[in-house]
Amino acid sequence: MKDIVYRTTIKGFPLIKFQTKDIIEKTVGGSFYMNSLRYYRELYEKTGDEFIGDPCEGKIFISERLGAQLSIPEKEIYNQDLKDVALSTPSENDFVFCMFAINPNNFDDFKFFEEQCEKIISAYDTALIIKDVYEYCKRIKLGAEKQNIEINSDFVKYYDEYIDALDLFLSLQNGIEKVVFYKRKKYSVQKEYRFTSPNPQNDLYLKFDIGDISDISVQLPSKDLLNAIISKRVE
Repeated sequence: MKDIVYRTTIKGFPLIKFQTKDIIEKTVGGSFYMNSLRYYRELYEKTGDEFIGDPCEGKIFISERLGAQLSIPEKEIYNQDLKDVALSTPSENDFVFCMFAINPNNFDDFKFFEEQCEKIISAYDTALIIKDVYEYCKRIKLGAEKQNIEINSDFVKYYDEYIDALDLFLSLQNGIEKVVFYKRKKYSVQKEYRFTSPNPQNDLYLKFDIGDISDISVQLPSKDLLNAIISKRVE
């Protein structure tokens, strides 16, 4: 029996959503559902899950190894040692919609590794591939504008909390909202692309409609995609 080969031409870069079939169908129908980053911290606290859950989402983890100290004179805090602490940020409860993405600037052929496959298949039976990333982002932006919702997007950057965290903290002082696009290096296998939105009301989720996307997407069983090799298009 021959393997089935899926050939999908993608405009932009590979952008994939793994979920249950019922949620994927709602997504294709136009539902754009964003969780608060708090959801992922609480998921870790309740279940210990570190595949999706993350106790440091929206925060900056400072390792004791860095030997850093914190001083806040206004609160009479002076030279307090930072020992494996996740520093809070104003954006720690922002909304996010996360997708698996492959950065076009640093890949040739890509194949999912075994641990990824096992964990994804155990939770999500369906994969949604976006065939036209530019059009998809356009529809998200238009749907958000109709509801006066601010939307930003970018690839997640992964930092080494034992080396880079202090520099990251300092670099974000004039743009702390960008912290939503940073995660610890241990989560780099997620290869996330995120759509984000501010959450000043500290709500649990945000939902709006972007219209049917069946014309720019394709569904297939997660197990089939996870066994595939994603290659750059050959002209």
